[in-house]
Amino acid sequence: MRCLLFFLRDKKPRFKPQSGFTLLELLVVITVLGLIAGAAVLGLNGVTDQSRADATNFEMAELRKALLQFRRDSGSRNFPKQGVYNCTTIPTANFPAEAGATNAEQIVWCQHPANFWMLFQDPLANGWNADTKRGWNGPYIQRKSGYLDIGDDLTPDASGSPITGVPITKVWGIADPNIKPFVTEILDGDEHLAWRTTTTQAQPYEKYGRPYLLFGMDTSTATGDDRLVSMGDNGKYDGVGSEVCVPPLDPDTSEALDTVLCLLR
Repeated sequence: MRCLLFFLRDKKPRFKPQSGFTLLELLVVITVLGLIAGAAVLGLNGVTDQSRADATNFEMAELRKALLQFRRDSGSRNFPKQGVYNCTTIPTANFPAEAGATNAEQIVWCQHPANFWMLFQDPLANGWNADTKRGWNGPYIQRKSGYLDIGDDLTPDASGSPITGVPITKVWGIADPNIKPFVTEILDGDEHLAWRTTTTQAQPYEKYGRPYLLFGMDTSTATGDDRLVSMGDNGKYDGVGSEVCVPPLDPDTSEALDTVLCLLR
């Protein structure tokens, strides 16, 4: 019996200490993973911001090429809204329906810095002369943009703001309708800045790089001040810097608030 009891007692299960993480170790691991995830998000945001800036610079370069080609084709050394293409001398019948019914409405619509309609439609309706190799030989860029309702306080001499004043509707602006929509600063009442994919559907889009603005067109001929401007990542037009082709700088970071590209420099 003693042997049996001994045998049975010897066969009782023996519990060994379990291996695993302590609560402190788990907290350390979670903290490290959080730091890694945070660094990854910050890095991704930096890449996204840079990619947007690169896309904006590329689009502005392509738009500059289109404007220079327009100038070469015309034979007048004028950009849109200058010289023979001055909005006040364009025949009323040549304006698109979006420009309005009266000549006064058409001129205001045509002169707005965000309006690039002359790159898409022949303003003089003279077409292209195959013999002289002069005239309008567009469209100079593909129109994938929507209509734009934008305030009339922004003037060709680069003063004012595109989000204030009486709204000018259905401007032929330059934008990409496929980019991610934004939900901040939807401008109503006395402020206006909204992309429209059709004449009836108002849909706002991300502001970075859009709308592109064309300044210096208030003169009779091209000058060194003719330039493209893109609103920066703050979505606002910040005006003229120390020189017309130099963007204003953020007083805190010294970074450019807008992107500026001169056409003839």
